[in-house]
This record gives sequence, structure tokens and C-alpha cells, in this order.
Amino acid sequence: HYQAGLFNVYRAVSRLGDLDAVVHLGDYIYEYGRRGHDEAKGVEQGRLFEPAHATVSLADYRARHAQYKTDPDLQAAHATAPWICVWDDHESANNSWLGGAEGHHPSTEGAWSARKAAAVRAWYEWMPVRDPQPGRAAEAIYRSFQFGALLSLIMLQSRLVARAPQPDYETDRGWTSGPAGPPVPDLQRFAARLNDPARHMLGPQQEAWLASYRFFMHPRCMNCHPSGDAPLQGEDSHVHAQHVTRGPDGKGLFALKCASCHQDRNLPGPNTPPGHPNWHLPGA
Repeated sequence: HYQAGLFNVYRAVSRLGDLDAVVHLGDYIYEYGRRGHDEAKGVEQGRLFEPAHATVSLADYRARHAQYKTDPDLQAAHATAPWICVWDDHESANNSWLGGAEGHHPSTEGAWSARKAAAVRAWYEWMPVRDPQPGRAAEAIYRSFQFGALLSLIMLQSRLVARAPQPDYETDRGWTSGPAGPPVPDLQRFAARLNDPARHMLGPQQEAWLASYRFFMHPRCMNCHPSGDAPLQGEDSHVHAQHVTRGPDGKGLFALKCASCHQDRNLPGPNTPPGHPNWHLPGA
């Protein structure tokens, strides 16, 4: 983290020079206060946390993000390529989950919901990400990126949308009578707690989205939903052999209308055009 030392890895990233994107999987900032978290190193290197206390309010999180962005090596890494980011726990609080965090103390730091909202808002303000989609929870940052036919990148969110509290071995194990008399840790109880099917990390909605993604990203779907104006073909998603162009209505241009080959229904036999009564490319 910022107070513990220099961002040498970011400097190395900035010098690669041939990147299409940088994928950052979280802990971009740390919410800690100065005391007890490498404060001596921060003094030595002139990198003490701002604010001095743990970040709790919106102003706190904004100030911490702003401090991180002053680092020249981090600035250079951002200038090198687009960044694709998700958060982990320290963008909000240590070991965060849906309803709290190991590093959050309601008696002195207020409601977790308020702190979480502040952390999420500051993250959107300071990170290179789009605003939440209308009607979608701000915490639901899971999304996907397609790099042509080379790569499907799925960015999940495993902290703030559904994650259950992290089991604690010391408090959740319990005790049971040992074979020799003295009590021993109740490992069966802890295993039952750990494997409780009611516990989630992603949540049902994100799990359903993830399960459907592999179908939507299959070439059979992607070929008819290209990013440009030419449909694609085959498992390798090559450009349509007849050089078909979208046209103003999405149904082909001039003589190369989609309906010329794609009939009302699938044609019999191998390697024949699939059919539909209204075959066309989706809107551009």
C-alpha cells in the first residue's frame, strides 16, 4: 500500500509499451490509518496516509484516492493503456462482505451501509470506469470485455453484492468432547459452517449471469452481433464470405440482402444457412 513503499511494479508496467489493457483486481487503495500500518516506512519515504485516520466518510475516501493518484509511477501506468478494474476489500474495509467487514466497527465508525456507499461512490469518481447502468445497483460491477475472437474477459464482483461473512476458525469451530476426555475443536461443526449452501460469494443473480455468458459469447451468437457492420462466420469468426454489409435496415445492402440466403427456416443438410422470418443484424 501507499504508506508501505514505492509502486515499482506500476513503473515496470508503464515501461512495457505494448499493452492493450491493464487488468487490476482490487486493493487499489488501502483504507488503513497511519498507526500500525508501516507508519515508520511512511515517515522515512514521505508517504504517510492522508487522511491520518482510517477512511470512513466520502471525504476520507476521496482524499485517499486523490493521494494515490499523485504517485508518478501509478500515473505513468494509467497513461500506458486502458485499465479494467474491480475492487477487492480494501477499497472499502478489510475483509468486507455484504453486511459488514472485519475492519469496520459500528460503535465508532457508524453504519456499514453509509461507509460502503461512500467507498463505492468515491471509487466510481476516481477510477476509469463507467457510471452504473440505470436501475442497476452501484455495487454490481461485474461485467465482460471481448477482445475480438482472442479473449473473453469476465470481471466478477465477489465482495459487496452477496458475499457471506468469512468463517472464523477461532469463533466458529466450537468444542466437543475429546476421546481422552478434554474438549477438542469441533471440526465437523466448522466444516458445516464453511460448506453451508446458504452462504454465497457471487449471489444468485451474478451466478446466473455468469452461467449464461458462455452461451452469449459463443461464435454462433457473436457472429450475428458484430461490433462493426459486417456479419461474421465460422468458429473462427471470419468475415462473411460474400462481404455482406449491414445496410440501413440491418438486412443487407443492395443485392446482398440477408433474406437471399437466410430463408424463413433452417435449410436441411450440413453447412446450409440458418433461417428466420426476420433475419437481420441487430442495431448498430
